[in-house]
Amino acid sequence: MSVFKKKASKWAVAALLITVLLTGCSDIKGQENTSKSIDNSASGSTQTQKENVSQNSSGSTSTKSDQKELLSDIMESAKEGKVINCDIAANETANIWDIEEKWGKADKTEEWIPEAKGCYTTYSKSNIVFGSNKGGAIFEIRSFDSQLKNISLSMVKDAFGKPEYAVKTNNQQIVGYTADTDYKLLFVFPEPSKSNKDPKLDHYCVLYPKGTVNIMSGDKGREW
Repeated sequence: MSVFKKKASKWAVAALLITVLLTGCSDIKGQENTSKSIDNSASGSTQTQKENVSQNSSGSTSTKSDQKELLSDIMESAKEGKVINCDIAANETANIWDIEEKWGKADKTEEWIPEAKGCYTTYSKSNIVFGSNKGGAIFEIRSFDSQLKNISLSMVKDAFGKPEYAVKTNNQQIVGYTADTDYKLLFVFPEPSKSNKDPKLDHYCVLYPKGTVNIMSGDKGREW
């Protein structure tokens, strides 16, 4: 009887050890599965973030939300005759000679351009170009701000709908919208191609059409 009890005791201990080992293995597998689930979730989150973030030439990042906000700022500024990051408005009171006194000598000045109805003055450091008529009044302001480089043609159409004005000229695609009663908003892109179907914005401008009218010569000026 004592021998039988000893064997039974050994079997009980062995069974207990097997149970502990099996339980431990199960816990380890559960932890592995949980870890894999967390890793997959993190991977999916990272991928989503990558899809919603683009990188510009300067290395900074811009999300789709940022771009939508930027487009909204562009439109709101245009309603006042302004471009982003510039306090000067295109209207009868803004004069190129006053700007030159405040900003200094321009980097480049283009003399009269008949089709544009004016002269163009470039301030490279400010990423701004001013269009002025024969009297020096500012009728157009162009912005080449670095923030614009992440905005695509499809984003502009998504934000503002079907363009009221759309032309292709000089390898460029230009789309336009009415910002306010007095102002037009024009976006200038490289012309779409097979290799670049959704080009990124080169620059945009706010146009004050009334400033291009020349009553003396009977010139009705520009609409866009």
